[in-house]
Amino acid sequence: MDWQLFLMALGLVFILEGVPYFLSPSRALMVLRQLEQVDPWIVRMLGLVAMVAGVLLLLLGRYVGN
Repeated sequence: MDWQLFLMALGLVFILEGVPYFLSPSRALMVLRQLEQVDPWIVRMLGLVAMVAGVLLLLLGRYVGN
């Protein structure tokens, strides 16, 4: 396993996750409160879709990069 690449990817995730909270913390909190109202099944499906999209992007990047 390429630990340098893993740490760089994890760092990028933290940066992207932190941007909304830094740029507009009140809006981010409002979105989180609204998300609390959504059915947990829908939130789970959104998470699944995000993970599948992430895997597909990783595969795309791996094959386009070669």
